[in-house]
Amino acid sequence: MNSNENGFNKNEEENTNEFEIKQINEITDITEEVQNISPALQSEKTDAEADESETALKKGEKGMLTEVFEWVQAIAVALVIALFLRTYVFTLVKVSGNSMVPTLQNNERLVVWRLGYNPEVGDIIVFRPRNNPDEPYIKRVIATEGQTVDIKRNASDNCYVYVDGNLVEETYINEKILASKAGDHAYPVTVPPGHIFAMGDNRNHSLDSRFKTVDVDSED
Repeated sequence: MNSNENGFNKNEEENTNEFEIKQINEITDITEEVQNISPALQSEKTDAEADESETALKKGEKGMLTEVFEWVQAIAVALVIALFLRTYVFTLVKVSGNSMVPTLQNNERLVVWRLGYNPEVGDIIVFRPRNNPDEPYIKRVIATEGQTVDIKRNASDNCYVYVDGNLVEETYINEKILASKAGDHAYPVTVPPGHIFAMGDNRNHSLDSRFKTVDVDSED
């Protein structure tokens, strides 16, 4: 029997070599298949990632548009509410002039309540006279509809206000009414229905109900 130094005969050695070569070939084939498959998997993975990225981008754009719409909607609702409140509930007014000194000063800002208000004697009100509807006036209510107002001059040439025959104690006025500032009414006068008689606290520097041009509607 023929044998080599390793104890294998020639045939056994040839068979072993063939087996090793076959295994090497099989391993090579598997490696080539894996290498061939990997680019395909990589391509599919890349496409899937691209789809996911595009979907996320679309969702992001949609989310942003939804957020913008919600903000616009919220701002619109807030503006409508603010307009309603300013028109029917309260309004902001800036004092212009000195007709209400010392109670109110020029350029002072006021919050005026509008909802369900009925003028009462002593209240400070804001109104727009019929002859000058574009300019708000700020005055104090002296009498309401049905009451009689009289302005009487005394010996010192100052005038005092009477309502329904009673002297009005006016601790809030700046100074007594001068005879020349009593107005152009033939006193006493009765306040007609739906009207009020209002005067500024700075009596000698106020255009108010003492003058026929200032018609104060209690519903204004």
